[in-house]
Amino acid sequence: MQQSPVGARGGIVSSLDSDVHEYFVDHRPDWVVDVATFLDQVGESQVLLVVAVVIAALWWVRLRPSMLPFTVPLSVAVNELVVVIIKDIVDRERPEQAQQLVEATSASLPSGHSASAAALATSIVLIRALAAQGPRRWVVLDATVMVFAMAAGLARLVLGVHWFSDVLAGWFIGFVVSVVIARAASKIPVCRPSTN
Repeated sequence: MQQSPVGARGGIVSSLDSDVHEYFVDHRPDWVVDVATFLDQVGESQVLLVVAVVIAALWWVRLRPSMLPFTVPLSVAVNELVVVIIKDIVDRERPEQAQQLVEATSASLPSGHSASAAALATSIVLIRALAAQGPRRWVVLDATVMVFAMAAGLARLVLGVHWFSDVLAGWFIGFVVSVVIARAASKIPVCRPSTN
């Protein structure tokens, strides 16, 4: 198996990455690959950014004059910038190309698909909570977007284009970026939803 030249890929992390990678490569029935391939296409950061803009626009109609909904696309966009910067700095190699089921040309760490999905899901859940919308009414939305974020990351493992630690890092980055942006937005007076 091709190993990354990055020193951080040693010891426990390297062993876990290799074990998880081998498991997913050895256990990927056709229907799972089909789902993973679909998530590969819809999970692109550009696609999720369009989805985020649409969600923000629809949400803004309901919450105006609050600008809180627009932190959803902002989270996805900033997340993409952070991912590109980290990929350039770390420059980790992806798993062996012969085991990859889709084309992937950028560096491996972090997983951009995982990060974008996590940024979208986390920002939706946080902004809904900040807008004080009842949890029972929106529990299905919260669960759906979180399941999507998890599935988008697991799909990268099924397709053999990322190490497990890449996916974990992507989820973490997307979560942190969204939390920081949502907290900052909540402190801006114009961003607070009307309670009338």
